[in-house]
Amino acid sequence: TLAKFAESDNNNLLKSVFSCLSLLLRIQEKIVWSHSSTIQVYDAILNFIIHSKPKIRKASQHAVCAILKCNKDSMHPMSGYTATYCTKVLTSSTVASNTTTILHVLTILKELMPIFPKKELKPLCEEVLKLMTLNHPLLLSCGFQVFHGLFVSYPSSELVLSSTLNAKLLMALFDYRPTPMDTQPTLAWLAVQQEAYICLSKSDLSLCISHLKRIFKVCIELWINGNPESLKASGCTLRILIEECIGKATDSTYHQSISVLFNLVTQCLSYQYKNACPQVLHTLSTFFKFYGKCAPSIFLECIKSLGQLRDSNDITFVNELEMTIGAGIRYIGPEYIISDKVIPLKVDDVGEFKRSWLLPVLKDSISNSTLKCFIDHFLPLALKCREMYEIALKANDKITAISYDLLESQIWSLLASFCSNPSDISTSFRIIARTMGTMLSTRKELRDTILVSLRKLIDSASKNDEVSDDKKQLSYFAKNFLPICLNLYTNPAHGTDEQATRFSALETIKMYLTLSDDEIKEQLFEKCCGMLDNSKDAEHTVIESILDIIGVLVPYQSVKTLKSFFDSRISKAKQLKNFKEEKKYFRILEEISSSKSPTCNKFVKKNFDNIQNFIISTAQNAAATSRGPRLRCLAHLLDHTDEDNVIQNIIAHLPEAVLCCKGSTVNKRCRECAFSLINKMALLAIKVENGLENFLNALSAGLAGSIPMISCTILALASVLHNRKNEINSNQFETILSNICLLITTGTREVVNSALSFIKVIITSFSNDLMVYLSTILNSLSKMTDDCKRKFRQETKNIYQRLVRKFGTDLIIKLVPNTDVQTHVRLRAINKESERLKRNKEKRNKDKINDKADVDFSLKTKPKTFEEILAECEEDEELETNLNQKPKVKLERGRKKKSAENYLHESEDDILDFTEANSNRKILMSKPKNEHNTNIQKSSNVDDSIKTAPDGRLIITDEPQEPPTKSGIEEDDVDNNYSDDDMPSKKRLKYMPGGKGIHRPLDNKHLGNGKMNKQIKKNKTQNQPQGSNKNKGKKSNGSVRPFSYTDFKSYGASNKKRKRN
Repeated sequence: TLAKFAESDNNNLLKSVFSCLSLLLRIQEKIVWSHSSTIQVYDAILNFIIHSKPKIRKASQHAVCAILKCNKDSMHPMSGYTATYCTKVLTSSTVASNTTTILHVLTILKELMPIFPKKELKPLCEEVLKLMTLNHPLLLSCGFQVFHGLFVSYPSSELVLSSTLNAKLLMALFDYRPTPMDTQPTLAWLAVQQEAYICLSKSDLSLCISHLKRIFKVCIELWINGNPESLKASGCTLRILIEECIGKATDSTYHQSISVLFNLVTQCLSYQYKNACPQVLHTLSTFFKFYGKCAPSIFLECIKSLGQLRDSNDITFVNELEMTIGAGIRYIGPEYIISDKVIPLKVDDVGEFKRSWLLPVLKDSISNSTLKCFIDHFLPLALKCREMYEIALKANDKITAISYDLLESQIWSLLASFCSNPSDISTSFRIIARTMGTMLSTRKELRDTILVSLRKLIDSASKNDEVSDDKKQLSYFAKNFLPICLNLYTNPAHGTDEQATRFSALETIKMYLTLSDDEIKEQLFEKCCGMLDNSKDAEHTVIESILDIIGVLVPYQSVKTLKSFFDSRISKAKQLKNFKEEKKYFRILEEISSSKSPTCNKFVKKNFDNIQNFIISTAQNAAATSRGPRLRCLAHLLDHTDEDNVIQNIIAHLPEAVLCCKGSTVNKRCRECAFSLINKMALLAIKVENGLENFLNALSAGLAGSIPMISCTILALASVLHNRKNEINSNQFETILSNICLLITTGTREVVNSALSFIKVIITSFSNDLMVYLSTILNSLSKMTDDCKRKFRQETKNIYQRLVRKFGTDLIIKLVPNTDVQTHVRLRAINKESERLKRNKEKRNKDKINDKADVDFSLKTKPKTFEEILAECEEDEELETNLNQKPKVKLERGRKKKSAENYLHESEDDILDFTEANSNRKILMSKPKNEHNTNIQKSSNVDDSIKTAPDGRLIITDEPQEPPTKSGIEEDDVDNNYSDDDMPSKKRLKYMPGGKGIHRPLDNKHLGNGKMNKQIKKNKTQNQPQGSNKNKGKKSNGSVRPFSYTDFKSYGASNKKRKRN
């Protein structure tokens, strides 16, 4: 069929044949490909890959690629044959006559190069390189794409691309490096080289490292000669090579080579590379990140230079510089950075504060370090600062004392960073533990830092579930830190800072108890109970603090201890007069019932009836603030209830939960607890036979209670229907809905408000099943009392709007009773408004489609693909010329083939010689900019009015002075009818104060003598020229300057335009 219709114009037929043959050949076994008939069929498809028709060519290319790539585990038998065919086509074709054919072959080679055998790949690469030597723009770009497709797939070094051939191709591509002025080819060349080096590193790392020096030099050269886009691309290339290639060379044999490469980048810290300073610093940071742990000694000299550069304060990129130093601290280690040979912080140099900038950098960068580093370097420095602080206080030098105090707090703030995943807790914590405890007890301003450090240490040690030496070491000092934290929390706070410290101490106690021994936990619990007995006359805040500590300790106590505490204290909480203290006891009971510890679970199961009876007995007398903990206790108790007693327990506690759904004394958190408890009850009732029906009956019984009970019950029913709608049958739903609709017609505002909320919920939850009950709902809304209609007009409008959106306006109007005229009017208005909103929405969507380009412009720029880099052309100057010139010929419709053009980069004194080896770098793919004309154009736009001599000297001449006029006319005395052109003022006379009010003179001479003021005014009048008063109005004695009055617009007029439908 393929041979029969090879010359046919039916593209769809040929595409279908290719698809069928491709699918058939893909499933053939390897031995079948040795038959000549199979090769003949494949050869027929292969001949169409250079067909003149795009659809046929693309279909055949897709078929060939699918066939050759079907064997993912092994190489296809026809891979070598296909490579040989492509080589022959490229060899036999000439650029002058068969450029299109060559481009078609290069297009398919982008996909097939990674699957060609090693033997056939080498001559094919040579042919592609020969074509690229011709400097044809399209061939050069397609050649880059071919090699990029080869390298980016990282083919096997044994079967496809050997490390030797990879290195040779890599070196050969250096001869095709574009000039830095040609931006897009330069970016494409960098992308190819980047993938070539990464591919080589996967097959032969040592060979790759030995070749990296050349690409480093090229990228560094672009930091000087390249434009901003090339500058960024070269920096990105270097960072990727550092990550992918250098980061793997961890063996010590590579250290010398890596040191050479790093020194090349370090040399770019000079002024010559000022434009590339951010790229240089980011590249150095990448070196620190991926090689800092392997060979720290390589980078120390550079970090020392960076520190000296930061000390000078003469640089622009301060943030980038500190980021680079921070990367060195993070990945190399602070102990290397702050050593005496790099960036020392000595105790003797504290008074000068030269390197105070380093402390914030250290705080943000230190991680996974050691406590020993802080103990050896920073602890002596902090102690020295404290000593100097005390000396300054004795000398009454408050400024110096404040400086030392601030520096000490900054040094101590580093402790939290050192405590983040340190590696030496078991060996170094005991050295600093005593100092931390002393600071925690005596230094108020350092307590937050010490507490945060302790929590970070506990968190670092608790990451492993196994008992480690770090946990044992921290647990050993629990007997020292826990009492201190206990005292911090129980002491009354004075101010917000101390209150924050108290909460921090409580969090530290919670975390430290996870590592402490049971003996210490029991001792602390007994101590807190004793403090509770001895503090009956103490402040309420102290008692509440002790109860908070007890709430943290109860999950770790034995069953006997919990039983004793419940009987002696919790059961007597209903006798307390302090509501806050009562709430604390209920929270302790909540902690016991919610704890997962074995002792708490055992205690709750044994004393379930006692706990339940206690909660029921306190239902009437409990304070409103205790409702939340009580409801949470009930929710946790339900988890311990037997299945036989579930419904009984639910019914016993249901009224209290319902009454907490709404009310002036019920806060938001309590309402959330109530709804959560009711839904949990419903979930447990579903698991029991006929449990849900019994639960709904018990819940609906509240509709016959008091007004608050009815209101709360309606909201509870709405919550249950919304969350358990799949388990509720139609009869139950109909019964509940009919009762609610009946309550809507009552005149009680509170009940009607809850009922309308119920209707909103079911419209959303039961929209698919609500059609049958629409008439009932609408009739009840129409039968509302006039008072409730006025009060809840907005709520009813929202309900009608939802119903109109769900079921349409016509149906809703039809179901509303005809006697309810007001509702019909409202529905027509709602329909009109919805239509207007719909039109506006469609208009906005249409505008968004039209303005899609503008919206896309504001989005974050995505990285360019390889094809996009090659497809871009720099034609800005031609575009400007075309825009400025008036078009003379109409554009032809249809697609035009864009002709590829080359440009020569040469000057009058340096003519391009095509026999030179590097002549291809002088042939550009984009039109070069004329620097001479650009400079002339820039200089022509500058009007500095300074003449220059032919040799470059500045010619500066004095401005000619015009002779003074006989009569100088003061500008202030000219009437507004005269313009500046008619009567120019050569010199503005200075205003002289005089007269009364704000124009009076303020110097002592004029203030002291009134006669002198009159004499001055008289002399001023006599010295004025005769013609100066011709157009001068009558003035008062103050020589008041005239004002300029501007006619204001009438801003009081309303500019609002009323919307008309």
